[in-house]
Amino acid sequence: MEGETIKNVNFPSFLFASLIAGYTMLLVDYVFSGWFGFFGLYHRPDSHIGLSNPYWTLKHEVQSVIFSLPYAIHFVRIEFIKSHVLKGVLYGIIFYVFTRVVGFLGMVGGASWLVNFMDKPLEAHVSSLVLHIVWGFFLGYLYNPPSEGKR
Repeated sequence: MEGETIKNVNFPSFLFASLIAGYTMLLVDYVFSGWFGFFGLYHRPDSHIGLSNPYWTLKHEVQSVIFSLPYAIHFVRIEFIKSHVLKGVLYGIIFYVFTRVVGFLGMVGGASWLVNFMDKPLEAHVSSLVLHIVWGFFLGYLYNPPSEGKR
C-alpha cells in the first residue's frame, strides 16, 4: 500500500490499540490498587510514578507504542493461533517474561536502576504478570491488521 509507515501494519489501528492497551494497564492497576494485596505497582501516593504524574504516564504510553511494534509487525501473523485476543494475551505473557529476564540480567550486571528489580514481594510479580496480560488482551482485541479489513 502506498504511503505505509511500517510495512504490513495498519498504523492508525496500531497507534490506537497500543495507547489504549498501555493506559488500560495503568487504569486496572489504579482501580484495583491494594486488592487482596495485589496491584498498586504504578500508583503509590509517595511515588513519582503512576497516573498522578503526567510525564511518567506519557513515558509509559510511548513505551507501550514501542513495545507493541513486534506484536503488530510479526506476532499478529502467527497462523496456528486464530484468535487475536489469544495472540495478544500470549504476547503479554511473553513480554512479561522478557522484562523479567532483561531486568534480572541488568540487576546481576549491576545496573543501578535495576539493583532491587527482583527484590519485590510475590504479589508485585503476580500483579505485573496480570497487568501485562491485560495489556496484551487489549492490544490483541483492538488491533486490526490491514489484510483482514474490519472485524
